[in-house]
Amino acid sequence: TTMTGMPVAGRKPDARPARAAARRPGMVWGALLLFAFFGLGNAFLSVLVFAMIRDDQVHGPSVPGGLWLFFVVLIASAVFDVVLGVFIFRAARCAWITAVVLVGLSIVATLAATVLSGSGVSLTGLVPAISTLGVLLNRNVRGWCFGGQVVMDRDGREWYSSSGR
Repeated sequence: TTMTGMPVAGRKPDARPARAAARRPGMVWGALLLFAFFGLGNAFLSVLVFAMIRDDQVHGPSVPGGLWLFFVVLIASAVFDVVLGVFIFRAARCAWITAVVLVGLSIVATLAATVLSGSGVSLTGLVPAISTLGVLLNRNVRGWCFGGQVVMDRDGREWYSSSGR
């Protein structure tokens, strides 16, 4: 659309309501920062893993394939975390759903690895995933991504109702 609100020739007018007037909730900013932090953390870990790979290449006969796989997964995860954070920030429903599914799979995988390793229950590995799930399931983040309406509660605080669509 143009500055006058008229659609550009050949394009259909946007049927979605304008998001510019709505303020982005603080928890959406928190989700962006959380995903950016995890993306940067995975990027840092990938640098450390690559250093281990280079050390193995210099000092040993070969590098285990699992280490290369771990490196590739870390790089992909770093990029994917940042992309999901940005799209959640931009109110993309599919990014929110993808993030919730991936965090759920991460929790299941961590629990399975803990059980299969036989080293007992390690809750420290679950803390980041559970905190991320808590942020994603927050009513403001969920409502923002699902195009909810701004609602005022009794205390005068704004939040997003996910019943907008």
